[in-house]
Amino acid sequence: MNETVIPFIEPTHHIDPLRVRRSWQKSGDQLVDPTSLVAMVGNQLVLRLDEIKIEPKQILNFGERSGILTGQLRKRWPKANVVAATMAPAAAKHAAPYYGLLHRKRLPALVTSDSTLPFKRNSFDVVMSNMALHWCSNPGATLREMRRVLKPGGAFLMAMAGGESLQELKLCLADLDKKWWGKVWPRTPDMPDMHSFGDLLAATGFYQPIADRDPIQAPFPDTNSLLKGLKKMGAGNHHNSRLPGLTPKGYFTELSQLYQQRFGLPDGRINVSMEILFGHGWKSDPSRKEEQNSSSCALPKPTLDPNI
Repeated sequence: MNETVIPFIEPTHHIDPLRVRRSWQKSGDQLVDPTSLVAMVGNQLVLRLDEIKIEPKQILNFGERSGILTGQLRKRWPKANVVAATMAPAAAKHAAPYYGLLHRKRLPALVTSDSTLPFKRNSFDVVMSNMALHWCSNPGATLREMRRVLKPGGAFLMAMAGGESLQELKLCLADLDKKWWGKVWPRTPDMPDMHSFGDLLAATGFYQPIADRDPIQAPFPDTNSLLKGLKKMGAGNHHNSRLPGLTPKGYFTELSQLYQQRFGLPDGRINVSMEILFGHGWKSDPSRKEEQNSSSCALPKPTLDPNI
């Protein structure tokens, strides 16, 4: 195994799944935003399905927030059973729309752990995950679980934030932490680079894994709008070893000034870097390997709108 994978599989600072659940729950209806980065990346995952020759009957969408991607999958494959698994009741509600005219019922959506999925082995033809893996307490265990519930010959597609995401914010936070407390507190989740990401897919058992990246430069009005935008998507500091207590208001005032000074744009806005990693692989099926080889190909590089 490539050594660069180890910090992501076994991160130094662990994410607390309860904090993630509370954050997603608190965001509530704000999670349903078709213009958000999460929704835009989900659109790209759906487009990538055009390159995969498969007619699934059972689909799992792990880490759903808004129900948007789940709805797109149900529209694309109306005869398939699409199951949304998420980490908060509010997100599950959005992913379970009503159906039927006289007796309205909810389609299935589950609140589940990020490391143990409540499904039998070989249950799904397609497993997808959109911008959720970096919020998992044990990413390696989560990927192994998604592979476990995937049928032999089934397709796996996912997207997550890469290591270059929010690099300006991370630099400013680190410098301020050293100034205020003499140490750097964990504030953002661990995110791998593209090569480590590909190694991780291979290390967790996916066949013919393919990884690529899409870097984005996005302007925001100011640091406050950036932090609010991240919060609306359910982001936050969910580490077990986070700074105890509340961060002083003066810290955020200084953060805004430092960010503007270092990464301000001529028009007064600030620059924000994002990197989206896309992964694709299969669960090996020895009886169909020749067919699987012919249908597995390098997927086209996505183009995301930089104005997130």
